[in-house]
Amino acid sequence: MTEPIFYSGSGAYDFQYLDFAVVKYRDDEAWISQHMGIAIPEMATIARELKRLHEQKYNALRTLPRGNFSVLCKAALAVFCFEEKDLQHFGAAAVKGFVSAFSLVPGKVNAKLRLPGQYNQLQSSPVVQLPDGRYFVSICFNLSEAIYESPFYWMNTDSSYASEALRHRGQFAENATPNLLRSVFGTSNVYTNVEVRKTKGRNITDVDVLAIVGNKAVIAQVKSKRLTELAKLGDQERLVEDFKLAVQEGYDQGVLCRRALLDRANRLFINGQEIHLSESIDDAYILCVTVDHYPAVTHQVDVYLVKQPSDPFPVALSIFDLDVLAFYLPDPFEFAYYLRQRTTLNTYYKADSEMSLLGFHLRQKLFKANEADMEMVGNEFAQLIDANFPVQRGSVPRTAAADKLRTQWKNEEFQNLVDQAKSTGDPRFTDVVFFLYDLAGNGADELVQTLKVTKTKAATDHRSHDARVLLTGILSGITILSEPSSPQVLKNKLLALATMAKYKSRADVWLALGCIATSDRLVDAIAFIKDPWKADPVLEK
Repeated sequence: MTEPIFYSGSGAYDFQYLDFAVVKYRDDEAWISQHMGIAIPEMATIARELKRLHEQKYNALRTLPRGNFSVLCKAALAVFCFEEKDLQHFGAAAVKGFVSAFSLVPGKVNAKLRLPGQYNQLQSSPVVQLPDGRYFVSICFNLSEAIYESPFYWMNTDSSYASEALRHRGQFAENATPNLLRSVFGTSNVYTNVEVRKTKGRNITDVDVLAIVGNKAVIAQVKSKRLTELAKLGDQERLVEDFKLAVQEGYDQGVLCRRALLDRANRLFINGQEIHLSESIDDAYILCVTVDHYPAVTHQVDVYLVKQPSDPFPVALSIFDLDVLAFYLPDPFEFAYYLRQRTTLNTYYKADSEMSLLGFHLRQKLFKANEADMEMVGNEFAQLIDANFPVQRGSVPRTAAADKLRTQWKNEEFQNLVDQAKSTGDPRFTDVVFFLYDLAGNGADELVQTLKVTKTKAATDHRSHDARVLLTGILSGITILSEPSSPQVLKNKLLALATMAKYKSRADVWLALGCIATSDRLVDAIAFIKDPWKADPVLEK
């Protein structure tokens, strides 16, 4: 277990740490400014400036004369160094506060440091004071991480303020996740602190964050538990206990919430006011979110999660990973579909991190290959996001590598069909969108081609034409019906034809697409049937 923890990714991007730090400590601004002599926004700005100085000095190395190794060594060291005068435009007091908060003196720290994984004071104080008055920063990323992590521990040493700091930390944990989900699902479709009641006055459970898209729900349970030092060193008992507090408890609560949501007899309340959904929820996906980086959590879910066989897996991730998911999956249908694929295929796809799985999905989609029992997703898919995300967020210049993260297929007409299903406003059409997403790729191209052929036949001979497509591997299929010119005839025939095709194929799920030969649209009518096949004497006849 220590190996995936030790070699796991950094867990966040430097700009994420800086952006979230400003929000995380907003309510602690007065204490931090008073005791540290500098505010969090100023810390973040100085960290960005030091990174810029590093890059500027590195680029200047190209102009050094060749042949003098001593000069090169001094210049190379200078790349990682700064002086207080380099930051004088921030003000002497702010610079003094900054270096005081984040610097250390070699020889006076880490007396007890023996093993990788133990707390290293360089983590919280990544600026090293040199004897000549300069300051050495080997990795700017560590400085960004310290700005996000350290202030809570500073405040914790003040017994008169510690409880207030803890309360603000809890408020950040409560607000960060719903704010990210609102950017995807919309403000009106995200609820917090939802009570699920069986009858008036009897509370079954509480949902931290609930997001709705059609007849699907996302349940997010948020924790602020970190992986302890003992756990990082491989203490099995500590590992299990940390996982229980960070993920298992949130998952258990999420499962309880999911069962309560799927029970149509239950009702939802916020602050005593009942909320009415336009459609009953028929599936819900569980997010276990930590507000700090929790190394190798994807691997730990495989090893430590305790669950019933009938219950779904969760997606366990940090607030930073959720930020990336919300960026690349800004459409609520796409976001929910990704969670469905992740949880359904949890035992099929294996990866070191959520970013590997997301990169794979964005490139070619999480979908089970019929000939395989399991697929291992390599870190190269996470590297696609590493090359793209900082560029998209304006942190680094664009390079050719940034453009490698793109889907391997593109069909504009099929996307129009998906958009048409989304725009119906019928919550049940979430199932139609998911059904179409499952076809994406060659299946999408073949569906569009079949629609065009059927429509051309109806336009040529002015007669009705239909096709039945049975999908392999799953009990489902598609009926395509094209009428020469009458929308009313199309409406009358489509659902009946699809019902018979579904029954004849002994399928559980069936999509019906109708088109008018004279219409400019690829599809003019959509119907969807989702119920287990069973014998029916009327349909049999």
